[in-house]
Amino acid sequence: MPTDSQWRRIGQLDAQQAAITRALLAMAEGRWRGDNSVEAWLFALDPHCRDDVRPRSPMYEPREGGRAWAYWSPAELAEATGCPHAAVVANWPAIYTELEKRSIGSREVCAAALATIAVETARTFMPVQEAFWLDDTWRRVHLRYAPYWGRGYVQLTWHYNYQTYGEVLGVDLLNNPHRAKEPDISAAALAEFFDRARVAEAAQRCDWPEVRRRVQGGHAGLDHLLAVVGRLGY
Repeated sequence: MPTDSQWRRIGQLDAQQAAITRALLAMAEGRWRGDNSVEAWLFALDPHCRDDVRPRSPMYEPREGGRAWAYWSPAELAEATGCPHAAVVANWPAIYTELEKRSIGSREVCAAALATIAVETARTFMPVQEAFWLDDTWRRVHLRYAPYWGRGYVQLTWHYNYQTYGEVLGVDLLNNPHRAKEPDISAAALAEFFDRARVAEAAQRCDWPEVRRRVQGGHAGLDHLLAVVGRLGY
């Protein structure tokens, strides 16, 4: 059984390890000064290290010049959505770019998109297909709209939606429905849907129940969406 002094030492080591982990994460994201930066966490470990911290390039290369992280850092998005950090880094830049293309890339609309993706993809932050834990045989037997079952970040469904969005995006989704699950196509489909279905309008006025209704047709998943937008500052 550890002594009191040993327990204190274990607590100190745990705190040091947590600070080092946070510093490494900040380093990966290129945060070198200010709160939650490499400097802040290393300074907590050793007050003498402040002047030794020098900016370097992030460990990963965010697409689109990093504009996707204008409102929140990758770590903040992963924590708020409950989605894997790597998936957020890989997929959010293309989604943000598609929203920006349609002039709907405001902070409020981005919050709605992030929360919607967290709900619709079961916290994977990846384009998924309906009942993705089951196989295509099950889907063909049980879904009357097969093979046009839900795919993507917002579950594009039914043949007429595959035809409409395929025409708008310049992709033959009607004859190749599986392509709706490709990340870039799925990102464009989400942004187009947010614009066409006026999800962005509801998001802009922070009407989160209406955002959910326009995406889902009802309010299933609303509590999850509210939790995510709450963690994003709404």
